[in-house]
Amino acid sequence: MMQSAAGQTLSSPNRHVASLGKGGAVFHCTPEVAAIFQRWHIASCPVDPQRTIIFPIGVAIEPHTSFPTPLEYCEVPQLGAFSYSHSVIERGLSVGRYCSIGSGCRVMAHRHPAEWATTSPFAYQPEAYFMTAHLALGSRDFVMTGYDGDLAAMPRIGNDVWIGQDVLLARGITIGDGAVIAAGAVVTKDVAPYTIVGGSPARMLRARFTDKLVEAFLATRWWDYDVRIFECSNFRQPERFLADVARVKAEATLPHYRPPALTYEVMRAALAPAA
Repeated sequence: MMQSAAGQTLSSPNRHVASLGKGGAVFHCTPEVAAIFQRWHIASCPVDPQRTIIFPIGVAIEPHTSFPTPLEYCEVPQLGAFSYSHSVIERGLSVGRYCSIGSGCRVMAHRHPAEWATTSPFAYQPEAYFMTAHLALGSRDFVMTGYDGDLAAMPRIGNDVWIGQDVLLARGITIGDGAVIAAGAVVTKDVAPYTIVGGSPARMLRARFTDKLVEAFLATRWWDYDVRIFECSNFRQPERFLADVARVKAEATLPHYRPPALTYEVMRAALAPAA
């Protein structure tokens, strides 16, 4: 359930909204809510008022995307156009356009301080049940300080990235544009654009293209266009594809794809008349 800043779940008179809070809203999967997702061509929200979908403030999901909806609830991810995921995308994970994510992709939990005298979170993490132990045993002056590794950011995934099945990603890493992550990989470091990595820990297996072609791909930013770019180009031949995209850019025959994204604010406004 979404909670307020004071930790309280806020009720709403809107039958589509299960709860409101400072961080966003929890929506029932009513036909009206599902219809909004359908209008954005997002294949993820079922029609089932008994199920809910969390929409955090600050998250924007572009059209023509897909992500799984668990039986319990689903949280809307930061997902770029023409991307899909067969894995539940955790909050804070940013995914670019034209990405393909297989099932079983997970993000590692927070790091523990192996360089300290102890790795136990009882020494640094101010969770309620950790503090209970200190208070119960008389450690009333102990101050939980935390550490930077405990706050590591979620991974960032670029554009046109393919992540195979059962991949584990470390926090704080960046997966570059055009990269490929082999199934079963444990990725602990940044992955350079247009490289293929695999193994545990993941290592570079090979580059997808020559350095010259990689530089050209990154310069084209072809993912700024919608799927009609594939009609204007020979995507089976990388060199020809780059030439075709350069021609499209020079002739301005296809505009950049800048669709309105589905956000919490858009959802609330669309459902307001039915409140």
